[in-house]
Amino acid sequence: MSRFRFGRVLLGVACAPLLLIAACAPDASDGAPGAAAADSLEVMAPPSTAGRLPVLSSRGSALGLSWVEEKDGRAYLRFARLDDGGFGEILDVAQGDDWFVNWADFPSVVLLEEGALAAHWLGRSGEGTYTYDVWFTAMNDEGLWTKPRRPHRDGTQSEHGFVSMVPGGDGTVDLFWLDGRGTVAEPKLPMALRHSSWSATGFGEERVLDPRVCECCQTDAVRLDDGSLLLAYRDRSEGELRDISIVRGDAAGWSEPIQVHADGWKIAGCPVNGPALAASGNRVACAWFTMATGEPEVRLAFSEDGGRSFAPPMRIDGGDPLGRVDLLLNGDEASVIWYERTGEHAGVLMRRVGPDGPRGALLPLGATGGGRPSGFPRAARTAAGTFVAWTDTRSEPSQLKLVRVSDR
Repeated sequence: MSRFRFGRVLLGVACAPLLLIAACAPDASDGAPGAAAADSLEVMAPPSTAGRLPVLSSRGSALGLSWVEEKDGRAYLRFARLDDGGFGEILDVAQGDDWFVNWADFPSVVLLEEGALAAHWLGRSGEGTYTYDVWFTAMNDEGLWTKPRRPHRDGTQSEHGFVSMVPGGDGTVDLFWLDGRGTVAEPKLPMALRHSSWSATGFGEERVLDPRVCECCQTDAVRLDDGSLLLAYRDRSEGELRDISIVRGDAAGWSEPIQVHADGWKIAGCPVNGPALAASGNRVACAWFTMATGEPEVRLAFSEDGGRSFAPPMRIDGGDPLGRVDLLLNGDEASVIWYERTGEHAGVLMRRVGPDGPRGALLPLGATGGGRPSGFPRAARTAAGTFVAWTDTRSEPSQLKLVRVSDR
């Protein structure tokens, strides 16, 4: 974890472009029953190798990559777009020396309509280890960044983070985050899940979607074709069961939490291993890590009714996963990405899975260190294929890695 204190945020500074692309096509087959033709894997040079904490975002044919670099006591949130000619200019979206920079709770940039962007990062609000706020900015119609704002207006020195952002079709952005204002109240309350929607006029009402959730697992959200929103997160019962739940929001309001599956994982602490969610039409897929059986597993479940109910989950890992999942959905086929232990290191794996089960072999994408600094792999999809980025910590300094997997 890095700490940056007592600074201001600067927006919109440009840097020079970088690009190199190399291709390879390893044999991904492991002899699994029903394995399809080997996937075509292209190893790409990211716009910078110096950073960490990558996040990919896609919208139509557009793809963007954000990451964090740290230098001389400052943190920089950087972003670059990929097009037919490679990555364009590197943009410093925001920077500061008062940021909270963490392996599991990290900034992001998402693509909006007509090439606009929205971004979030985390800034310290006090001296406590986990006293930090969510900060948000977006491009306006003139291509300028709006004044940074916080979606939460409680003013407490408490934890606010693990953000999911979902663009709307009208320039709006829905934000979801874990909110710890209750943890510093008297009497103390659990971590809660909150939501607010941003438009050009600012943030709207804050809503509590679940008053008791796991303290530091990532959230993930999607918008369905009918405009409704789904958010997946790790819940927390009074008896310390920490399974995956979903809330659904539409014109009628927000649903009560819906459990994806009753794993029954009882753990008196946060595993820092959140779920991933994806949607295609009315089909929804959810992937997550659990140790409910006493051994680590990555599970995947499908819904055919817009996330209102889920089929029994399938185990899809390679035998010893670290988890840290991400997930994409193309028609009825999910692409699940996660870290798997390989001795002292970890492999970055992908598997294609349909409602009928795995479709082909485990596909190794690359490798990283097995510790916390390796963070989480992140994925996005365009018509050009599936893109996966991660932080490789097997040597110092760590490096960004990026691959593209072509459709079969």
